[in-house]
Parts: sequence; structure tokens; C-alpha cells
Amino acid sequence: MKRYTVAVAIILMLSVLLCGGCAMVLSLNLSSLFWVPLAVWVGLVLVSLFVLMRFRWVCTGWVQRISRKLSPLNRSSMDNFPLPLLLADENGLVLFTNKLFNTKVMGGAAPTIDTPLEDLFDAVSFDEIVVNMAANLSRNDRRYTVYASALRGDQGKQYLLYLTDDTELKLISDEYEASRPVVMQICIDNLVEATERLRSGDRSRIAGTIETMLEDWITADGGVLQKYDNDRFIAVTEHRYLAAMMEQRFPILNRVRQSFPEVDGNITISIGVAEGETVEDGRRKAWRALDMALGRGGDQAAVQIEKGYEFYGGRSGGVERRSRVRARLMADDLLQQITDCDRVFV
Repeated sequence: MKRYTVAVAIILMLSVLLCGGCAMVLSLNLSSLFWVPLAVWVGLVLVSLFVLMRFRWVCTGWVQRISRKLSPLNRSSMDNFPLPLLLADENGLVLFTNKLFNTKVMGGAAPTIDTPLEDLFDAVSFDEIVVNMAANLSRNDRRYTVYASALRGDQGKQYLLYLTDDTELKLISDEYEASRPVVMQICIDNLVEATERLRSGDRSRIAGTIETMLEDWITADGGVLQKYDNDRFIAVTEHRYLAAMMEQRFPILNRVRQSFPEVDGNITISIGVAEGETVEDGRRKAWRALDMALGRGGDQAAVQIEKGYEFYGGRSGGVERRSRVRARLMADDLLQQITDCDRVFV
């Protein structure tokens, strides 16, 4: 505050001296008019002093107003609190910040009084903080968890915000979520039916080509593929790559369908995708998702989500695979759906 006052005083005094000097120079050749610029100069000095005093009075009142708002608190304890701390009014305007907040969060520059909290952090809602009394904040690539405490004083409701810098922990959590295993059960829908009129060598070539296409697709993102039957595969990749696959609508479906014009009809594949608490849990859920895709005619991917399944593909006429195994799987899936529901109406 002292620096601002001194700066204003210097600017005003320089302006007055400059104007007075110019007036004195102009009056040298008009000695009879000497008293006119002198009077103007004295008037400017008096006005400058009045403006300066008024400015100091306003600033002093401003500081006293903030001090009164902090009166219910021990300002020394707040300033030396071992966590970054911010005091805001009920509108989310900054009233006070302690030393750690200024150095650790703001990089050494204290925020101006009455600055909205939204101007200090990225994508923050003060209403969310007030409702939940906690929120996640970020600033300059650092991430914080803020906890709020409501206060009531003579100046209305105020909020103390305590910040903890947990950037590293949140990065570890993000990496953990991104690296969660996603299991895929993959089936060639109609390999036997489509290639039954081909020579055995051509059938083997087509099966090998499909396996290579699947392996290239899965391993491009660091996943692994394992064949466990003539037309069955299991793949494991990471959660970070699932969103891109869903956005691209599983392009491997079209790639396989369009690669073998020499066969009767199209060779298609179906994919069941799921995440689980463990890889084994994901395998079972992916198996049920694959059965859902086959039950809809094949040539599509079924991704298990929180409230059911999302389906991608399904452009061909469909291949219905009926067997005792499939009937058992459908029964198991129906049983699981019934078990997960609170009420079942028949």
C-alpha cells in the first residue's frame, strides 16, 4: 500500500512541477502577468495535495474494512498455518491468503483483495466447494484438494479454504485407472461356413491372415492376443486405449469383413469387451458381452458399461450361432441379470 501511495504522490508532484515550470517560462516575457501562472501553480499544488490525502484515506478505510472482517480470527495463526489457506466471503471473493498460499500456490505474488476465486484456479466452481465442502482444483499444472470450513462473523458468512498439493498422488491414481486391464473375447463368426468350399490350404491362409490382423490391431497399443481355439481369441489391453477404440467404432470389424472377397458372403468377427475387478472377472464379463454380440447377429463389438452394453458395427446380414454352449451362456447371463436386480417381474 505504501508503494502505491508513494507512486501516486510522485506522479502528482511531477505533473504539478511540470505545469508550473511551463507557466513560469511562458511568463518571462510577460512580467506583468507573472502572478497569474503563479496563482495557477499554487492552485495545482493544493489540488494535488487534496487528491493525495483523499487517496490515502480511501486506502486506509479499505484496509481497515478487511481487518474488521478478519477480526474473529487470529491473523497470526492463519498466516503461519502449515497449509496454504485462503479466506473468502460468501460470494467467493478473496479476503485473505497466508504465506504458504502466496508462495506455494501463487508463486510468490499474493492475489489482490476481492479477486474472484475462479480467476485463481482452472475450471473451479465456488458453489461446488460450498455445497460439497471439498473439491479438486488445479493451477499451473499443479493439482490440489481443497477443504472448506464455514464461518459466521459480524460481516456475514465466510469460508476458510485449506489446500493440499496432491499432484503426485493424483497422477498415480490417473495412471492406475488408465492402466486397468480391459479384456476382449474375440470370435470369428462364420469361418467354417464361409470357407467350407475352399481348399484346406486356403482355409488355413484366411485363418492366419485374420489372426495377424487381430494381433497387429491389439499390439499396436501394447496389448496382447492369445488364440485358444480355431476361431476364438482372448486379448488384454489397457483402459487408456478403450476410448479411442470406441470412438473409432472398432475399425477391425470393417477391415476383416472387406478382406476376403473370394469367399461366399463375408467373414466377420464379433468382440466382447469388459473391465473387471480382476483379469478373471473381466474375462467372464467379456464372455457375456461376446454372447450379447452374437445374439444380435454377430459382426459387431459389445462393450459392457455400467448400465448395460454399447454396441458397435453390425453391418452385415448377421450370423446366428445356436448351440448348447450358447444356450447355457444365455441362461447364465439371464441368471446374472436377475441376481443383480432388486425386483423381477415375470
